[in-house]
Amino acid sequence: MPLNTAAVEVRTAITRVLASWSGLVAEQRGTAAPRREVPALTGFLLRHLDWLSGHEAVGDLTEEVAGLMRAAARVVDAPPERSLPVGACRTAGCGGTLVARSVRDSGTPPEVVCTATPAHRWELHEWLPKDADQEPGPQDADGDALHAAAAATSLWLSATDIARLWQAPRGTVYRLASEKGWRRRSRAGRTYYHAGDAQRSLAERGRRTGS
Repeated sequence: MPLNTAAVEVRTAITRVLASWSGLVAEQRGTAAPRREVPALTGFLLRHLDWLSGHEAVGDLTEEVAGLMRAAARVVDAPPERSLPVGACRTAGCGGTLVARSVRDSGTPPEVVCTATPAHRWELHEWLPKDADQEPGPQDADGDALHAAAAATSLWLSATDIARLWQAPRGTVYRLASEKGWRRRSRAGRTYYHAGDAQRSLAERGRRTGS
């Protein structure tokens, strides 16, 4: 299951802020600080709410907690993100992993993003090789690292992968693969389709339906 980094970051921020205010209360009231866990920190602050309401910094506390609530709401209400690992980042000196990623109901096509450096990103059609069987040559290696990496990766996806990335019913994927003659390969008894063919067909379908 893909890690929801936004949720992790918000939870970390919540823990940090609550622990900071709990530390202030414990120090100024001469009491033991609670465990560094959100339920314990929240309960501790609520028990000292009357004292906090009269503290000179109560405005800052209120502002920080409100900000955390907004951040948490954005994570909870965000459209589900789908991702599929496609290999190591090919940007020189970067040790991150590339994932093909899409956000449901966003209206934007999938893109390839580095998990370590989000600035390393490309739209999926930029990442895909024009010819799935091409090999990166000297010109690719020297002048176009992106297409060299794409050719080396040769992105082939299962019908399930395609349905997940483009939020399309699997029946539609199989139908388009047959109608449009998508290139395919078999590995260990499973069929994989060329992602470039899927990209073109599903983009055309989206334009016709207005999605």
